[in-house]
Amino acid sequence: MKMSLIVEFSHITTFHSGEYTMFRKLSLRIKFTAVLLVFSLFPLLFCIAIMENRNGNFLHTEIEQGQLILADATSTKMADLLKGKAVMMTELIRTHAELFQSGEVDRIMPELRFMKSIDPDIFLMSYISPDGLSYHTTGYVYDLNLDPEGFELVTGPEVDRELIELHPSGERLIIVKAPILGTNGKPIGNLAVMLQAQTLLEQIHDISLGETGSAYLLSEQGVYLAHREAGRLGQTMAETLAPEEAGRLTSTLLSEKQGGISYKERDGTLVEGAFSTVEMTGWR
Repeated sequence: MKMSLIVEFSHITTFHSGEYTMFRKLSLRIKFTAVLLVFSLFPLLFCIAIMENRNGNFLHTEIEQGQLILADATSTKMADLLKGKAVMMTELIRTHAELFQSGEVDRIMPELRFMKSIDPDIFLMSYISPDGLSYHTTGYVYDLNLDPEGFELVTGPEVDRELIELHPSGERLIIVKAPILGTNGKPIGNLAVMLQAQTLLEQIHDISLGETGSAYLLSEQGVYLAHREAGRLGQTMAETLAPEEAGRLTSTLLSEKQGGISYKERDGTLVEGAFSTVEMTGWR
């Protein structure tokens, strides 16, 4: 519209001599009206352009805020579930202090089997003794001292940052641990529950963001834990980004607790989104 006005105005000022004479003969009222119309339209169009830009920015801000609210609500829901399991185990240890301090496996395991039977989220529970033996509700006993990374008792409730994958089923588990304290207040063992990760990951897959949107979950190291494209599971986010984006985005995403993000993937796809951190795990 601006281009049309400028062209038309230029045409008026480039009349041939005869046409220019006709323009001079126009009444002052007509001339004034024509000039006033031109100068009135320019501010009007300028205002329209500003409003369109503002509306675009407003819409972008609204979408970003909506994404952030959704990310924050999902991360809070996941954190509450994990925290709830840690609180449950801590309370179990507190109310059965003498039982767990005794270290008597034959008495401890029936109690753990009962707890597992009433909680549908729990895949299995285990009691870890001071000498590093892990007694599972399945009846299996595993020597944690054989783990290359070593064994140590936890000092407070915590969640393993990485998912455990069972073979050959491919079932993925989340391990939540709580310390068993002795009469001196020092850890003498662990209580652990293994949760079926699918319970949490389904919350991610159930989030609907239209045909071009998706929700995903990253570990603290930037590894995909959940994504609608199964091929991304186990990959790092850096592997899916345009090379020039990896450093910048990884720095933002893994150093801040929440915020908006904008990046380009390796195939050139432009992505606008938001992220939030899951407490106790550092997941995004």
